[in-house]
Amino acid sequence: MHNVQLSDQLFIEAQRKAAAAGMSVERFVADAVLLHLHDDLGDQPSVTLTPEQIAIVRKSQEEIKSGKGLTMEQVEQRLAANKAAWLKTRP
Repeated sequence: MHNVQLSDQLFIEAQRKAAAAGMSVERFVADAVLLHLHDDLGDQPSVTLTPEQIAIVRKSQEEIKSGKGLTMEQVEQRLAANKAAWLKTRP
């Protein structure tokens, strides 16, 4: 095992994100480094992803490469439409 020094501000942010993900700070930082090193999921994907999740990510990556993805503008439009529809159902 090796130790890594983090600034107080960075540690607090990592601690907050780790808590939100339901994991330890150590696991969160290790996974963040692993994801950075293997950002294309390579041969050693993050240990926090299940095989099913890895398959979904890889399929999505291929779809994006083939042009089946959405632009950020399209995503924002769909989210806005979904939000508007949801707000109409609220009392």
